[in-house]
Amino acid sequence: MKKIKAVLFDMDGLMIDSEPLHYQAFNKVIEKYGKHLTEEENNQRYIGLSDEDEARDMVVRFNLPISSQELVQQKQVILRQIFKNQVFPQPGLLDLLKKLDDDDYKTAIASSSSLEVIKTIIDGLKISALIDEYVSAQQVEKGKPAPDIYLLAAKKLGVNPSGCLVLEDAPRGVEAGKSAGMSVFAIPSSATKGEDFRMADKVLSSLSEVYEELKP
Repeated sequence: MKKIKAVLFDMDGLMIDSEPLHYQAFNKVIEKYGKHLTEEENNQRYIGLSDEDEARDMVVRFNLPISSQELVQQKQVILRQIFKNQVFPQPGLLDLLKKLDDDDYKTAIASSSSLEVIKTIIDGLKISALIDEYVSAQQVEKGKPAPDIYLLAAKKLGVNPSGCLVLEDAPRGVEAGKSAGMSVFAIPSSATKGEDFRMADKVLSSLSEVYEELKP
């Protein structure tokens, strides 16, 4: 692995166990129209996708009488209310961020969530002083598994992609990081355990293991 200067974090499922909360929020919207998304369908089709990509698919699959933009807006209102009461860091996250800060690594969040939701999570976890940049799939042309979001994060940090380490919990995110020319560690979440992470440079069981693996 090349010398790492920056660590780029996925957010949902990696920094917080939020995938079930995104699923819950989407369901609350589509159930108003007599539809229901099963947890199995959600895990198979939507983990790692942006809200916009998920919503476009749901509007067609469930024949919803609203636009994908309206679906995203309604979902995010519900999600922000949930996050105000249910934001807890994944094991090892806060300790890892502090160690990276002490060692002068640059850090960024690169998430499929909206900028507003990312900011809500940063504030809820009280980690704004430990995160240098954050970028959303809203800011790029293509979401994960395209590399766009990670390339934008590296550009904002002023670090060459080859000097970046991506931390991801979903295969789509791993593919995005590798396509960006970055090193990638996978830390599967409860929703993604058992999926194919062969593209990752390493597969770890928790964020607590990342710092030791960073050392030359």
